[in-house]
Amino acid sequence: MNRRANLTKLVKIGTRWTYRKPVHTKKTGMLTNRVWHSGKPVELGGVFVLRWYESGVRQRRNLKTGDTVIASTELRRLQRLLEAKADGVPVAASSESEKRSLRRSVDEFLEEVRVNKAKKTYQAFKQVLQNFVSVCSHSDMGSITRKDVMVHFVASLQDQGLSERTQ
Repeated sequence: MNRRANLTKLVKIGTRWTYRKPVHTKKTGMLTNRVWHSGKPVELGGVFVLRWYESGVRQRRNLKTGDTVIASTELRRLQRLLEAKADGVPVAASSESEKRSLRRSVDEFLEEVRVNKAKKTYQAFKQVLQNFVSVCSHSDMGSITRKDVMVHFVASLQDQGLSERTQ
């Protein structure tokens, strides 16, 4: 059974999109945003892609990010998963297909806060989170971005006429 996974980077060179091997630093082995092109490391934008074989069939997963930390973490996670499968360790089904509801997550969090915190703290959290849910255009937790919080949510607080300290 396959125990290996590879990380490549999908980059645009000229007018064509192509896969290139990412460059790692020599001293620490850390992943960089550079890729090998014509035998030289070149800084190119793009997204990282995981590649591996499962039951003899090549699999690919686009990480939809150019972030080296996320790419390295996902590669290590996938390699551990493949090693566990190869060793015969039962592995739970991936939760990637399950999308966690924003509303349900907020409700669960508020229930925990209600039980463990003071009444005023609970009321403050509830007000802020309900406001965020009403403003947020996403219905699942995985698709919320920093922009949703820093731009859309803060803009809604400004529209309400709240002071900068409250925002």
